[in-house]
Amino acid sequence: MNDAQQKPDAALVLAKLKDFQLRTAQMVFRRLYTDTDRVDRFLVADEVGLGKTFVAKAVIAQAIVHLWDSAKRLDVVYICSNADIARQNVDRLKRDLTDGGFSDVTRLTLLPLYAKGLSSQKVNFISLTPGTSLDIRGSQGAWRERALLYTILVKAWGISHVGARNLLQGYVQNGDWWRAQLKRFLERYKNRDEALIEQIADTFRKNKELREKYKSLTERCRSGVRKKDNQACRDLIGELRRSLAEECLNRLDPALVILDEFQRFKHLLQDNDEISSLAQQLFKKADSDRNNHVRILLLSATPYKMYTRPDDGNNDHYADFLLTLGFLVRDKVKVEAFKRALSDFRESLVDGEAALDRLRIARTAIEHTLQIGRAHV
Repeated sequence: MNDAQQKPDAALVLAKLKDFQLRTAQMVFRRLYTDTDRVDRFLVADEVGLGKTFVAKAVIAQAIVHLWDSAKRLDVVYICSNADIARQNVDRLKRDLTDGGFSDVTRLTLLPLYAKGLSSQKVNFISLTPGTSLDIRGSQGAWRERALLYTILVKAWGISHVGARNLLQGYVQNGDWWRAQLKRFLERYKNRDEALIEQIADTFRKNKELREKYKSLTERCRSGVRKKDNQACRDLIGELRRSLAEECLNRLDPALVILDEFQRFKHLLQDNDEISSLAQQLFKKADSDRNNHVRILLLSATPYKMYTRPDDGNNDHYADFLLTLGFLVRDKVKVEAFKRALSDFRESLVDGEAALDRLRIARTAIEHTLQIGRAHV
C-alpha cells in the first residue's frame, strides 16, 4: 500500500462548486452514506453542462474522507459509453483528490496486466466502457486480451502449439507480428499481478469442459482457421473473454460505482438478461456490502420525456423510466404500485374537478415513491 497517498481535502473540492452543485453533492453524500435511512443507489439528473462531473467529484471526495480510516482500499469504478470520454472524466475526477492513483486499465479483461498497481494504492480510479468490458457477446476483443488469454491458457492447460496461436490470432492479419507479440508478452508489463494471473489460470484449469472445447478447436486450427470454423472460434474467444472478465471483476473492490449517461447502455440495468449478467455481477458485488461502503451513483442529462413520439425511434420513455426506477428501488411491488398511481393520476386529470380527491391520493403515492427521503431512490 502506498503510504504517500494523502487523504483529500473535501472542503477544498466543495468550495469550487456553485451553490446548486454544492447542495446536490452534499445531499447525494448524505443519502448514500450518513442518513439513518441511507440508500445504496442514487440518480442525479439535470440538463447538459450543469456540472454533473463536478458533483460526482465532490461526492467521491466526501466518500473517500468518510471511508478513509475504515477501508483498506477504495476503488472508484467509472463506467461511460465512450472510452476517450471515460479517460478524460476520470482524469478530471482524480484532480484535487489523490496523489497518483491507479487508472491505467480501460478494459476489465486487461486488469491482470496492471493490478499490481491497483494493490499498491489506497485510492484507485478504474474507467470502463460497457462495450469492451461488460457487454462482450461473442467479440474477439483487442489483441492484447487474446495475447493475455494465450499466456494464461498455456499456464492452465499446457496447450501452446500453432493451432492455439492461430485460433487466438483473431482479426490480426500479420501472423509473424502476432507470434512475435506472444513471446515474453507478460514481461512488458511491470505492474502485472502474477498472483492474480495464477489464480485465473487455476480457474481455467478446473474447467474441463472448456478445456476440451479449446483443445478440439485448436487441433482443427493447426494449419490455419478455416472458414467453416470462423464462427466457432469467435464464439470460443467470447466465452474465454467472458470467463476472464468474471475473474477480473472479482478482483475489484468498488467503494463507489458511477454510471455516467447510463441511458446509453440501459440494457445493462436489466436483471434478467444474459447480455447484462457481467454488469449485474458488478452491481450485485456492490449490493453484497450494502451496510458498509459500496454505493452506485447514476448520472444523466435528463433522459426522459413526458411522452414518446413517433420520431423517437426505438425509445420508449415510459418503459425506460420504469426500468430505471426498478433498478433504483429494486422492489417489484413498489414499481407496480407506482405504475398504478401514475395511471390513476393521469385518469384523474382527465376526469377533472370530480376526481380531485383521487388525484391527491395518486399524487401522494407518486411522491412517496420518488422523493429521496422516503423511497430509497
